[in-house]
Amino acid sequence: MAFARKLYAVVSHNAQPSQRHKPNLLELRAQNLREIETKKAIDRANQVLDKLEQRVAHFDAQIQVVRNEYLQPLERRRACAERRIARLEDQILAKLSDANLERADGFCREFQAVPCPKAVQVDSLSLLPAEYIRHKPEADKIAIKHALERDEGLVLPGVHLTQKWRLVRR
Repeated sequence: MAFARKLYAVVSHNAQPSQRHKPNLLELRAQNLREIETKKAIDRANQVLDKLEQRVAHFDAQIQVVRNEYLQPLERRRACAERRIARLEDQILAKLSDANLERADGFCREFQAVPCPKAVQVDSLSLLPAEYIRHKPEADKIAIKHALERDEGLVLPGVHLTQKWRLVRR
């Protein structure tokens, strides 16, 4: 599809008024033909833009279909697999704890219960001293953890140290 000749307008900003002469019939026809060609070119360009916009909208719809048909089911299956992994790891950690073991060896692999770094669990923010509260109404867990680890006899109302376990597979 070919576009019309270049579309542009030349505007004169001369301070002197140009001498106008009455256009003859040939000049009027030529000007009318140029206007018609320009309007046709504008309409054709508008049609091309409409078709391209429709194509983009169609691609957006196809992307949404692919997302709904393929990505969402994969994301659900992935989340299900992650929940199963977490459940199985919790069961293995419980079995190791019940057997009072930190490590269990298989023929090829081993399970080992490894402690995670200590974390602060805030039970009640209102009972916490002001020096351990950030500007947002949120506990400064890092400062609390350092204070509790430095002084084991320190008791801060509303918090306690917790330590979880994670499973390492080798």
